[in-house]
Amino acid sequence: MERGTQRCRIRPKSAVCGGVQRYLCCILMKSSDIVIKKCFLCTLDPRQELAGYNEFIPGSDDEISRYITKLILRNRGSMQAKPAVYKEDSYLMQILPEQEESFEAFVNIISEEMFSLMQENSSLLPGCGVFAWVLMDEQNVIAFFKLDYQSRLMNAVGADGRIAWKLNQTLLPGSSQKGYEFFIINLDMQRILVSDKNHYVNHDEPVNFMAEYILKVSLNHSEKEMLDTIDDVVLDTISQCYREDVQQKVFAYKNAMAEKVEEDGRIHMGEVAEEIFADNEAAVDICKEKLAQNRIPRIPVMVGPKTEQKLKKKHKIITSSGIEILVPPDLLNDDNFFEYFRDSLGNTTIMIKDNNGISEGSLEASEDDITAND
Repeated sequence: MERGTQRCRIRPKSAVCGGVQRYLCCILMKSSDIVIKKCFLCTLDPRQELAGYNEFIPGSDDEISRYITKLILRNRGSMQAKPAVYKEDSYLMQILPEQEESFEAFVNIISEEMFSLMQENSSLLPGCGVFAWVLMDEQNVIAFFKLDYQSRLMNAVGADGRIAWKLNQTLLPGSSQKGYEFFIINLDMQRILVSDKNHYVNHDEPVNFMAEYILKVSLNHSEKEMLDTIDDVVLDTISQCYREDVQQKVFAYKNAMAEKVEEDGRIHMGEVAEEIFADNEAAVDICKEKLAQNRIPRIPVMVGPKTEQKLKKKHKIITSSGIEILVPPDLLNDDNFFEYFRDSLGNTTIMIKDNNGISEGSLEASEDDITAND
């Protein structure tokens, strides 16, 4: 296989350090639990004749290295990104490098495939890319980010001292801004995380071009999609199977999800369904059937710290008069603290038993709003 710098007509810069210097670079480039071991920067602009890339040697405290590290840290646990698993006989397994010394061949394949696709599809915006082989959580990981060019005005001072504003159309997005797509491959676990962004690429329907054309993998639900779907299924099952104690069932579900994730960082919806619908066998069957229809796995699913934090958030009960009560998930269905009464009209009365310790404080916003009547 030809080397990427030969095919792309851009040779690596002479900033390649020796073994000792590279070792020192790796030791110094630690951020949290990430070590950048090898890195390439590439141009992905179809307005140019060819793609190009060269190796970048991270320093101990340079701005580019900090930027790359922030990108990885920000997205490695993304709830919006979609996961996938690749197998031994997959296309991806054939092109992945076995060690960092052969990383450049992988960079060459991906950058050229992406550049060719961008030339044929104007929906893929020009930009540049960064490939990084990193040691993260003591595991070997390959991260790639396609950074779309940003157009912004910049201040310029001429030789005569006059101030002028000029349009710069090749700026990179900040690590916390939109304007980039990515994939992160865990080589040790054979798992992938791909940004959830679709484009019209050789199709009448938008597709995730990184998954379908570059990596050739089938994506699963993102954590956010999975949680939203589970919410819809469970709440729909409660509405279908219960007329009374609806509020308590919702609370039991929220608490069960928080407990399962806190135990071992996994969600096993079969167990959750059996626990919250233990009094109604038909509800268990209906819930499991709906989960299967929505492609929620039967096996336990690992979730990240952001999902765990979301599930453990205090939940907000909002009464019809606008009173808001923040409650920890484990207390939502605890009779020692809360009691709920439902009248013939469907109104719910909430009795707070633990009211000796009421104190003033700011109310935290929560995405999990539970509405109740006074």
